[in-house]
Amino acid sequence: MTDRPQDQPKTAAAEPLPCGAREVLSYLRQNPDFLESHPEALALLRPPSREPGDNLLDFQHFML
Repeated sequence: MTDRPQDQPKTAAAEPLPCGAREVLSYLRQNPDFLESHPEALALLRPPSREPGDNLLDFQHFML
């Protein structure tokens, strides 16, 4: 007696492949409204730091 496909136990879906910066950028280019739909993603990002120079402060950095 052979097992039919519907008799086979269901297995978990394959793990998604990890993605890199290139894939993330490509996805964001194709979905420019992503952050509008998922504003919580902004909390995961860290803005780049800047060295404004001697005796200067970047108030935008402090506001963020």
